[in-house]
Amino acid sequence: MHPLLVLVVSMAAVIGLIVWARLHAFLALLIGAVLVGVMAPAIPAAEAVTLAATELGVVAGRVGIIIALASFIGLGLQHSGGATRIGAFFLNLAGAKRSHYAMAANGYILSIPVFFDTVFYLMAPLIRAMHAQAKWGYPLLLMAVVGGAAATHVFVPPTPGPLAAATQLNVDLGLMILLGTIVGIGAAIAGLAYASWAFRHWPNLAARVRAEIENPQAGSDAPVTDGPLPGLFLSLLPIVLPIVLIAGRTVVTATGAEGPLASFVSFFGDPNVALFLALLATIYLLVSTRRLTRAELAALTEKAFESAGTIILITAAGGAYGGMLTRAEIGTTLADYASALGLPVLLLAFLLASLLKIAQGSSTVAIITSASIIAGLYAGGDPALLPHPVYAALAAAGGSLVVSWMNDSGFWVIAKMGGLDNADTIRMWTGTAATVGTAGFLIAVVLSWLLPLK
Repeated sequence: MHPLLVLVVSMAAVIGLIVWARLHAFLALLIGAVLVGVMAPAIPAAEAVTLAATELGVVAGRVGIIIALASFIGLGLQHSGGATRIGAFFLNLAGAKRSHYAMAANGYILSIPVFFDTVFYLMAPLIRAMHAQAKWGYPLLLMAVVGGAAATHVFVPPTPGPLAAATQLNVDLGLMILLGTIVGIGAAIAGLAYASWAFRHWPNLAARVRAEIENPQAGSDAPVTDGPLPGLFLSLLPIVLPIVLIAGRTVVTATGAEGPLASFVSFFGDPNVALFLALLATIYLLVSTRRLTRAELAALTEKAFESAGTIILITAAGGAYGGMLTRAEIGTTLADYASALGLPVLLLAFLLASLLKIAQGSSTVAIITSASIIAGLYAGGDPALLPHPVYAALAAAGGSLVVSWMNDSGFWVIAKMGGLDNADTIRMWTGTAATVGTAGFLIAVVLSWLLPLK
């Protein structure tokens, strides 16, 4: 079967199973992954199930511990009152009606040293707490965070996608950081504009989770809003600690530092280790603030890990589906078709990354693959007739956000951690990401005219 037909049939199957048959997303995505293996000529049909399981395991191994630990941290911040304390700080700082600007800036800054998923895990309880206090703005705050975080995730090194694109296209890293920051700021502002429009246009966005936060039931996960609250420093510690540690590891990696201190920083800056230390800080926060007994702490831990299990399964299944599409060489086929059209380089980079994103789900893979294809054009073309390669890298980065749907593990992280149904996730996340990516591409094109950098 032709690779593009494999893509279309598998996409239709996944969407149909989730939307029409109401099948659990984990099962639908797993069936989609196996279906790709059975249909694709590049994959031995007899190995379809084994390879799908392998891809699922790869993603689960990458995110499983982080999701489990972050789930406890988020729940602990809510039950301790820490999330409420931080939410009150931001509300006082920016005001309720302007708090989304502060949250977008937080997402933008935090996502430079820390992976997008981790930023959202840590910010999700704060979004809930701020809505609980203001009784306003949950969808807007969520879109502001993911828009800001997505912008730096794809445009600004040292995150892997833009870093690899700069390397493949022989772009100076400092130049990539500088222009990526400029493009990312403009793209994040565009994402905020979309968020404000969507918040007004769809007044019932995230209605279920808003009702849960505003009218908590006994034993629910709503943030604590009454009683004594912890101090701001102790409340921020479970969030700031892993960010500082992970950022330290990023600096060590980027500078190539060696020696005992570098090894020490690299070990504690591993996201799994950093979040484990944040979990210990959360336990201290809970015990010191709420005086939890060991039995109560154990019950809270079990509740957090039960919730994390579903998120891990769905995220891993989405990654398995994307991995099987990659094994089926669908991305290569799409790239060949796009290259044959003879499009302008920046538009080609943008469209290639968009098609690759649709095909396999990962923004990082989409950026790296499209940049490697575009690098061939620069190697064989006349530099005087081509835009500076930094703009090609930024165009590819923008394209990697344009269509985030059900084969993107980030789609499911936002849906499940944010308490959203599929329709709201598409409106809130897919729409925001598409706006950020398209705006970033257009800004890169304009900059290539204004600052050609020949």
